[in-house]
Amino acid sequence: MKNLTKEELIEITGGNEKTYNLGHEIGVGIRKGLEAIGIFLLFW
Repeated sequence: MKNLTKEELIEITGGNEKTYNLGHEIGVGIRKGLEAIGIFLLFW
């Protein structure tokens, strides 16, 4: 799967930048959560 540019992602979400931003925030939150779990497991 190729990495899409921000513009391409906004197009996919119907040209709605708010939808894109919300999805991006959720994605970043999940990634940070997974990192925290990974770090926790390393030291467990």
